[in-house]
Amino acid sequence: MALNDTPHADAANRLSLPLCSFLVASEALEGKFDRYLAPGAKVLYYKGVDEVLWVRGFEPTGSSLRELGLERRGYVVVRPEECKAAYYSWEAWGWLELCEELRRRGLRVVVLPRYEEQRAAAERLGFAVPRGCVDGLDLAYHALAVVTGGGTMAREAALLGTPSYYTFPLELEVSKYVERLGFPLKRWSGSASELADEIASLERAEVEERAEEAREKLAGLEAPDAKVLEALRALEG
Repeated sequence: MALNDTPHADAANRLSLPLCSFLVASEALEGKFDRYLAPGAKVLYYKGVDEVLWVRGFEPTGSSLRELGLERRGYVVVRPEECKAAYYSWEAWGWLELCEELRRRGLRVVVLPRYEEQRAAAERLGFAVPRGCVDGLDLAYHALAVVTGGGTMAREAALLGTPSYYTFPLELEVSKYVERLGFPLKRWSGSASELADEIASLERAEVEERAEEAREKLAGLEAPDAKVLEALRALEG
């Protein structure tokens, strides 16, 4: 059995998906994996995205605010791209430039690096970088906005109601699906300066209102766990 939300990860899909009897995937990805599957394999679709599984029961504690000395809606989370992934063949999207532009507009920036060199670059320029583990959902929940070079954290934040932007070079079907459902998620292909302007113009009261709406929408989505259990029971039988 496989659980997959990355049809763009061609090498990994070619290697692993022909071996599975069951594939669990978001309804946003219907038909996207067919070319990888062996004859007889079954696909179980669900109405939601993977992130619903751990976002739905989330309860904010404010731990990230206390640990990093932050104020609610007073900072922006920036996550660089996963440039060492097998599927990532593009140039960096300029996350450091965005951090600088946000700082020029009076916004505090928290960087969540993927690699040590990203950490070093952020710290060298004086941006906040957690030294140990941090509750990423709590950090995203209280942020004014989240910007990431990937997709997962943007979807998490959007499901929590935080305005979220992803700069991945491809349109991600699951992210477009979340946006179509009315969550505050957008793919950004413009300049760092323009994005910083948009984020700086966000009104905190409106962000709070959208967050409340997102919680209501989230309750109507499905997580993949029920389909995973269905597949496992079928395999047992």
